[in-house]
Order: sequence, then structure tokens, then C-alpha cells
Amino acid sequence: MGGTLALGGEAQAESGLGWRFCQQCFVMFCGQGTNGQGRCVVGGSGHVAQGFQFSNMPTGYTETPNDQSYWNFCGNCYNMYFSYYGPGLCAGGNGHRSLGATMLLRHDVPETPTAQAHWRFCYRCFCMFYGGYPTKGRCATGGIHQAQGFDFVLPHA
Repeated sequence: MGGTLALGGEAQAESGLGWRFCQQCFVMFCGQGTNGQGRCVVGGSGHVAQGFQFSNMPTGYTETPNDQSYWNFCGNCYNMYFSYYGPGLCAGGNGHRSLGATMLLRHDVPETPTAQAHWRFCYRCFCMFYGGYPTKGRCATGGIHQAQGFDFVLPHA
């Protein structure tokens, strides 16, 4: 069972369901298929979901040559971000605030009908963003996202 749980008045994303692409800033956010959740850097309001609903992302820290750990859910902006290097910059202000389980994400493998490629790490804000369009979306640090590292292939419904 996935989704968003309320814990002590705060939202916690599970890895099972609810991850979406924001058509405004291009990040992966936890939204259970609804709009207006989290904090988008475009307009300062919530994210706007578009496209696939991503799910079934395993959790844990056991990395392989094609699986990277330290992907978390930010309780401020609802974005998926990489926590290994620190908190990064959150659209909600200050650094990201980790809630929930750490996800283990596949990278540098072929895209399939149920897994989308071109998801990238932004080395400026530390968020997961979609890099498959000519424009790269808006980064919380100002300007556009800047890709670095692996090409993630994320499962969707």
C-alpha cells in the first residue's frame, strides 16, 4: 500500500504510489495524482501533476552498479531529492527535510513500457527532475535544473 500518510501533522511519502511529474518545475513530487500539493518554485504554490503516476520504487541502502540509494521525500516541498551530499535547496525555503523511507532507484538501464528514462539529479537543488525535454524546468536555486550523473529509469503505472 502506498500513498501519503499523516504522521504527527506532517506528510510522509511511501515509495509505492503517488509520485508525479510537475509540469511547471519538472521535478518528481509526491502528490497522489492531485494538484496543489507541496511547494513549486513556479508561482510559489503547489505542484501541477502531469503524465504517469510513478510507483513501486524499492527502499533500502543496498546499492548495485545500477541502483542508487539516498533518494528521499522532502516534507517541505514534497520533492524527491538526493540526500547523500546534504539537504540541498528546497523550494519551501532552507534545505530539504527528509521524511519516510530512503528509496533505491534504477539507473542506466533500458527504458521499458512501464519504466521511463531521462530522470536526472540536479546538482544545484539535489532534486530528481525530468531531463527528456529541451527545456529542463525551474530550479529552486534560480535558473534551470542542471543534470549530473546517472540517467534514472523510474517505474510507472
